[in-house]
Parts: sequence; structure tokens; C-alpha cells
Amino acid sequence: MHKILVWDLPTRLFHWLLVLVISSQFITGLLGGVWLNLHGLLGYLTLSLIVFRIFWGFWGGYWSRFINFIPNSTRFFHYLKSTRIFSTFSRAPTRNHELDNFRQHRTVPVSNPYPGHNPLGALSVFMMLLVLTLQVVSGLMSDDDIAFSGPFSRLVNNNTVDWMTWYHSCVGYYILLFLIVLHVSAILYYKFVKSEYLTSVMIHGYKKIEAPAVASIDTMTKRLLALVFFLVSVLLVYLLLCLA
Repeated sequence: MHKILVWDLPTRLFHWLLVLVISSQFITGLLGGVWLNLHGLLGYLTLSLIVFRIFWGFWGGYWSRFINFIPNSTRFFHYLKSTRIFSTFSRAPTRNHELDNFRQHRTVPVSNPYPGHNPLGALSVFMMLLVLTLQVVSGLMSDDDIAFSGPFSRLVNNNTVDWMTWYHSCVGYYILLFLIVLHVSAILYYKFVKSEYLTSVMIHGYKKIEAPAVASIDTMTKRLLALVFFLVSVLLVYLLLCLA
């Protein structure tokens, strides 16, 4: 087994800070009233984290870069062909000899060829970023006529405000909740069925794999770069709010 650093410190901090912020937003959103002011501030922080993740998707550690885990159709199809679920419902033999050999050695976890995100996990990452962005944008233009008015709600017409308010509370909320439940379910599946502890990997960053792979760089210079990106992200969000 080869032990490599998959998730650098900035990626891990981003992940757990996002977990904390989203959890707090769910709580403050359900409490309502004066808590919605904090809910809005947390939304600004969420947007800053999303902007940071975009920066880090181009200049971060090896396995945090988008180019190294974008789920293109070929990679995604090959991954599905290598899983138990696909092989159970598909009778057509594959022509990929590597995948044939992979299926014959069931002791090797399916995720091992992917030290970072496998194609399905990569798709969930992009979906989560997209849904979070839509949720924040809709929140910026929402107005519940009681306790909260988004900073951009007065810059758009009433129909847009009504639509954004409806989406934020009646659509995006449940889509985000569904993705979170799906994410937690995947973690539990990997833990109890495949004996892979994804949570601990996201804490210390290291993962044991069968074949040698490129390790992510996590030097002090890289961490300082991440800090600069985060501060720039916060500044960009602040400037955006100043437009309102």
C-alpha cells in the first residue's frame, strides 16, 4: 500500500468550514426572525468560500484541481462499468481488459484507482457548488416581507424577488438538503460496506492506495497562497455587496 497526501490543508479547511457554515445556515433559517440577519451574513461567507474553491480548483493541490477530477463522459462511463451496480444490471461484456481484471479482483476497492474524487464523487462536487451558488444568489434577491430583505432585492423587479424567494425557500432548500443526505449516505456506505473511512481522510489528508500516485503539494508557500485567495474572495464578495 502507498500512503500519499490527497487533500492539502486548505482543501480540508474549506470542506469543514463549509460544513459548519451550511449547518449554521440551516439552523438560523429554521429559527427565522432576528436569526435571519446572521443567516444572511453566513450566506456571504458561503459565497466567499465558493469563490475560493474556484480559485483553488485551478491553483490548489493536485487532487483539488478541477482538471484532475472533471467527470468527462469516458471516465464516468468506465467508472460505472467497474462498479458492482452496473455489472449487476448489464450483461454486455466490456472490451476494456483493465476493467475485466479489475472486476476479477474484488478485494481491491473500486475507489482505489481514484486517490481523489471518483467520477461520481466529482459530479457531486460540481452539483454541490452549483446548487450552493444558486442558493446564495437567490438569497441575495429574496425578501420575506417580515424579517429579511436581500441586498439586491431592491435592484430587481417584484416578480424576480418573488421568484427568487420561492426558489430559495421551496426549491433550492430541498435540493441542497437532498445532496447533503446523499453525501452523508455515500460516506456511510464507504465506511460500513467498503471499509473506507472518507471522513478521517478529509481530516488528516492521507490515503492508502494500491498503486503509486501523485501526491498533493502542501507546503507553507501553498498555504499562504490559499490564504491570499481566500482574502481576495472575501474582498470580491464585499465589493459585490457594495454595488447594492
